[in-house]
Amino acid sequence: MTTTTTTTAFVIRQTRSFYGPKDERSLVTGESYGAITFETREAAQDYIETLDDAPYYTANNESGRPEYKILSADKLPAYLSNQL
Repeated sequence: MTTTTTTTAFVIRQTRSFYGPKDERSLVTGESYGAITFETREAAQDYIETLDDAPYYTANNESGRPEYKILSADKLPAYLSNQL
């Protein structure tokens, strides 16, 4: 008998809000500009807490800090899956 184990990777979607109103959604990226993937939801949540504790400088016309949501990398909508 063969057992297959699938591992699900997780990513973080950030939603940035601008006056107008306008929202921009994208995946959180690292220094290499690729989306950061996490092995567990807990690791992704820890990273969100790190982001929330760090200083954040808003872009022109941005209304505040981004909101973050953890998503399963294998179930991303098309507009985000091309960012992996």
